[in-house]
Amino acid sequence: MAELWLVCEGDPNSIDLTMLKMVFVDVLASGISIESAGGMKGTGAVAGFIRQRRGGTAAYVNDRDYRPREDAEAAFSDGMPGFLWRRHSIENYLLAPSVLLRTIHGIKERSGRQRSAWPAWLSALPNDLAALHGMLRECAHARAAEEACRIANHRLWSSLPESLGVVQKRNPRRQDGDDRSEPSRWREALCQEVERISAAARRTADSPEFSRPNAIHLFDTAFGEITAEPYLNGMEFLIDFHGRDLLKALRHQVAPGADALPDGWLVDAAAAEYKAN
Repeated sequence: MAELWLVCEGDPNSIDLTMLKMVFVDVLASGISIESAGGMKGTGAVAGFIRQRRGGTAAYVNDRDYRPREDAEAAFSDGMPGFLWRRHSIENYLLAPSVLLRTIHGIKERSGRQRSAWPAWLSALPNDLAALHGMLRECAHARAAEEACRIANHRLWSSLPESLGVVQKRNPRRQDGDDRSEPSRWREALCQEVERISAAARRTADSPEFSRPNAIHLFDTAFGEITAEPYLNGMEFLIDFHGRDLLKALRHQVAPGADALPDGWLVDAAAAEYKAN
């Protein structure tokens, strides 16, 4: 049978690789081998290399980051080997309230029934889903302004015409003549390249997308969306917010400076919760 490979972001010690191995290899015994791309980029190239050198089928998965949810859905139906998490990143799947609750119960079991044996931060964690939802909403409120800024910035760059926002570096080219040793022609080539870059920069600077009013509009729109009660009450921020930073905010709220909710136990709980998914 042909081998199956899934390439993920992150280094060999990342949560991405650890969690995917736990789910696909240990829990599901799916026959899919998980490989790390060694960083945040290059998943597609690594998958292509595996297909070429090892044979079989190799796909790859990337964080959705701040791209629209529709991009993730399209990635699951376009027939291409690259996919996007439906949530911002793989850490967002560790923040599902059911995963957190399972983690909390697991930590308490490991620590014994005596509350005196629990880590100091463990008592600050709620024992029921409703209270956990409330704690997560508080973390979302605290992060809303920064998340709105990031969302707005992504929308800004994704809305730019192709002619704006990026000035490609390239070597100057001689426009005419055959004498490649003539200094004046190369001097003119450099001047024309400088003029090209300056013109592109002027077009970018003069574009309405890069105006202060547009920046304010983008931020206020994003901030209004992610602080609206339906969004918060529906826990939508667990899908769209930066998962690692939201988890960091939760840990800080429980116990500033302590290693609350260890990654390993979160991954174990997530693998158990998503076993049937």
